[in-house]
Amino acid sequence: MQALDKLDRQILRKLQADGRATFDQIADQVGLSASAVLRRVRRLEEVGVIDRYVALVRPESVGLGLTAYVNVRLEKHAEGSKRNPMDVFRASVMGWHEVVECVALTGEDGHPAQAPQRAGLQDQFRDGPCQEHHSLAGLKGRPDA
Repeated sequence: MQALDKLDRQILRKLQADGRATFDQIADQVGLSASAVLRRVRRLEEVGVIDRYVALVRPESVGLGLTAYVNVRLEKHAEGSKRNPMDVFRASVMGWHEVVECVALTGEDGHPAQAPQRAGLQDQFRDGPCQEHHSLAGLKGRPDA
């Protein structure tokens, strides 16, 4: 793990707030020269602290006015079963265009999946987003909405 000093953390905060900020702008805000900021940013990129630069899209601006968090429960892996339900689920969820994030939590046998929904689909939401995926092998019952 890369050790970050105070200036690195300040630079990262500035980039997270505005990924298009120039090195001159960041330099003015953190008290360094633009070339020093550039060197630090390049080092942070090289060691993997900065993974990539992205554009954040406001969901409502593209018609996704409701975000559903769907709890997906998987069957326990049975002895003699050819495939682990987690492996099947992991492979399948990667192709679900509705799901933008999926995590595993401890304490429950569930995997909350974040699925932004088009505005006005509240009626369909009550029936469960990702409805067509309910028959996936390894799902335990109907996902909770």
